Amino acid sequence: MSTELFNLLSIVIQLATLMVVVMGVLAALKQFRAARHGTWTQGFTYCVNSLQSEAARTSRRRVFELRDKFRPYSNPIDLLQEERDAIDEVCQAFDVVGMMARWGMVPKEIILDNWSDSLRRLWPICERRVISERERRKAPEFWDDFQWLAIQAEAFDQNRTNKIKEMASLQSMG
Repeated sequence: MSTELFNLLSIVIQLATLMVVVMGVLAALKQFRAARHGTWTQGFTYCVNSLQSEAARTSRRRVFELRDKFRPYSNPIDLLQEERDAIDEVCQAFDVVGMMARWGMVPKEIILDNWSDSLRRLWPICERRVISERERRKAPEFWDDFQWLAIQAEAFDQNRTNKIKEMASLQSMG
């Protein structure tokens, strides 16, 4: 076998090996994406079940009623037990969902697109209770993922508002 033929055969084998490696990487990426999508689907299903259950919706309504009744409170102790329970249920639900979004178990954008309105309106009502519980427990991280999610909701809605204004501006030009 001549050296040129040997070199050519070596190049062909290296190219074939490279193609096998590339195909393997592409297959692994496809499997990774499918697994991630499956994880996100399960996570989103959990979020929907958690936030849209009748109990969760009732708790949110009760918390909104606190604001709507113009019953301001300076100390969460001033609340009735059922009002504290409703706030706690809202904080707990959004804290778990926030944790899932923060750690990539579910895309935060899908949570924000569906619940940013509630998050923006609920956080100011719940904030005093959260602060009180953090102080009582000496745990500054308590319900911090709810707070993080509320902050993300503000930014998400600001971006959405800017995009809507931008689109309206473009449409008026055309």
